[in-house]
Amino acid sequence: MLLKFGDMKKLEDDEKAHQERGGFSMLVAVPREIMMNEGRVGATPEIVKKMDEDGMNVLVEKGAGMRCFFRDDDYAAAGAKIMEDVEELYAQAEVVIKVKEPMVNDEKGKHEIEMMRKGGYLICFLHPGNPANKEMIQLLAKRNITSFTLDSIPRITRAQSMDALTSMSTISGYKSVIMAANMFPKLLPMITTAVGVIKPAKVLVVGGGIVGLQAIATAKRLGAIIEAIDIRKDAQEQISSASFSDLHSIFFFTRTYLGTFEMIPLKFFFCSANSSSISAIPAKLSRLNPT
Repeated sequence: MLLKFGDMKKLEDDEKAHQERGGFSMLVAVPREIMMNEGRVGATPEIVKKMDEDGMNVLVEKGAGMRCFFRDDDYAAAGAKIMEDVEELYAQAEVVIKVKEPMVNDEKGKHEIEMMRKGGYLICFLHPGNPANKEMIQLLAKRNITSFTLDSIPRITRAQSMDALTSMSTISGYKSVIMAANMFPKLLPMITTAVGVIKPAKVLVVGGGIVGLQAIATAKRLGAIIEAIDIRKDAQEQISSASFSDLHSIFFFTRTYLGTFEMIPLKFFFCSANSSSISAIPAKLSRLNPT
């Protein structure tokens, strides 16, 4: 879905301007993500190479891909120009490709949008429906920046190659089980030892969407016994088990189900069914009191 601040005429004028400049290529910028614990990058060297082959000039901030194990030399080899000053990078770029929504850059003392070129374009996860992002969206409109939000791309066949949200949700489901298994004090699969058999852990997955289905698949591969449920009829058909008998060990739950709770000794509680909340809460959690 397109969040548009401007009109189609601006796109046509930009294309005409490129042609008048003798086919001068579009400037695309890939800045380093500054959100805490965000290790992804807006474009890999492989994508940069494709853009370079299509005639675009790509600017990449120094160290942008390091947390994804992509070196600056990899981007340079793909045809990108490595920029040390992010403010200069934003000022030159006609199109900015990011992962997360723009925010204040503490090193520069400026909001990333304030450093962007007026009338430019932004492609990233904007989450415009989040009330916390209202001022950020208004700032984009004020600077006449046309924005494409990846979290609103429809899940249809034509848009499948751009469906970054589904891809990230799949990874979330996998990673949630790995994180839970790492913190769980027992073993997930059944293991036979010289002194006896260790029974497999039971996993409850609440929510059978994209995240939940991947959590089910990952837990099965790890040898756990799966129990799952979803209130949606379509999702129920995709879940292999929906029994609540003899539940213990690891629990997967969506944050929207949480209410107040009292402390009772349970083994583990984990948020998984909502891709936006991969957060483990170890320990003695409770019976839920929905109020």
